Amino acid sequence: MSSSSNTALTGTVRFRLTACFALLFFVFALLLFMAESVFLRYRLGSRMDDELLSEAREFEALYDEFGIEALSDEFAREGECDGIEDVVMLFRSPHLTVLASSDLSAWKGIAPAITGLTDLEPGDARFRTLRAPTQAWGARLIETCTSDGNILQLGRSLDADEELFTAYRRVFLGVAAAMLLFGIVSVWVLASRAMSGVEQVALTAVRIGETDLASRVPSANRGQEIEHMVAAFNDMLDRIDCLVNELKEVTGNIAHDLRGPLTRIRGVLESGLTRPEGEAGLRDAAGTAVEECDRLVGMVNTMLDIAEAHAGVAQLESAAVDLSAVCRQAVELFEPVAEDADICLRLGGQDGSEPIVVNGDLARLQRALANILDNALKYTPHGGSVEVCVRAEDQTAYINVTDTGIGLSGEDLARVFERFFRADASRSTPGNGLGLPFAKAVLQAQGGDVAADSELGKGTCFTIRLPLAR
Repeated sequence: MSSSSNTALTGTVRFRLTACFALLFFVFALLLFMAESVFLRYRLGSRMDDELLSEAREFEALYDEFGIEALSDEFAREGECDGIEDVVMLFRSPHLTVLASSDLSAWKGIAPAITGLTDLEPGDARFRTLRAPTQAWGARLIETCTSDGNILQLGRSLDADEELFTAYRRVFLGVAAAMLLFGIVSVWVLASRAMSGVEQVALTAVRIGETDLASRVPSANRGQEIEHMVAAFNDMLDRIDCLVNELKEVTGNIAHDLRGPLTRIRGVLESGLTRPEGEAGLRDAAGTAVEECDRLVGMVNTMLDIAEAHAGVAQLESAAVDLSAVCRQAVELFEPVAEDADICLRLGGQDGSEPIVVNGDLARLQRALANILDNALKYTPHGGSVEVCVRAEDQTAYINVTDTGIGLSGEDLARVFERFFRADASRSTPGNGLGLPFAKAVLQAQGGDVAADSELGKGTCFTIRLPLAR
């Protein structure tokens, strides 16, 4: 159990962010410590060398002016003042014979280490670092040559500098550890706060998986990126909820529209079986059943055409189509229907006299216009009128189908192009609610569109828009 929980913890984004921060901080702290260490050692060494050189020049001046006795006395005073364990002072002849020195009792064994320099010239200065058995860190030594060829050797213990460096290292590591701990806690808290939005999205997705489509991720001040993700996720949920509701409605409409033809087919067949006419009755029943089946097949094919057009996989032909001729032919085709319904159907606008050419699929454009025109005639009462106008403007062709029918309310107008949607006033009129959705899907697939404007009780105007052929 603990192993799985540890694995789950190490696999989280907040743990990985914290681990990456800790690693980066460690690397940067190490580099900084190394750079600071080099700089600090250089500065301490440079300061020590400057002090030794200044002190050596003072002793040379003292020797030149007052002689070796004054130099020996000064060695003794310096040793007593600074501590014999911190300074080493020697004055030697060119043959390295010790002429004067400070108290070297704390520097046993160092004499052999500082012999062997016979190549110094007057005015020269050379620095060395010596190790003594009695000193923890050794000493820094300067060797100069006086004007008469004698050698002055001055050294100071490095213990103080090393203690300073050790204290610096201890303080640096303590501060770095405190900063690392504070940084880890801060990054963990910030990462947890930032990821809380993602966790809310995940929890909401789990609830949605449990059929709770009403759940939404609450908005909070978690950062711009998280808020954008939350807003996008909630928008997606709204669209899914809308699609699910539409699917439920479409499913109900399909069931309603399919139930009627299937019931009629069953009734016709049962009636044919029970009729006394025998073979003749069966033949009539079969003919009626075939008509109903054709109606069902047509409905299914229309649904497939709409789905293919929306998915962008419909196989559309692209050829030059004269919309003026298409409108003229459509009016001629529906004139008998309009006359039977006592409706005035006319071609307005340019009357089709001038060609208005677009690129599109002729058969589907004719069917889309026929669906819109049939819809206008179907819902226009006796004595009304339907007008079809075609025009070209700003590289766009427009077809307006205007009727004086029953019109649509604002709520119905917003849904008029939805599949299987039928307004309450049209429930008793034959149809399946696929004509207008088919027209819109086909027109959009060919780079156009169709819109409707209506006023309840006064009529409706459908406007088809297609780009002109170039």
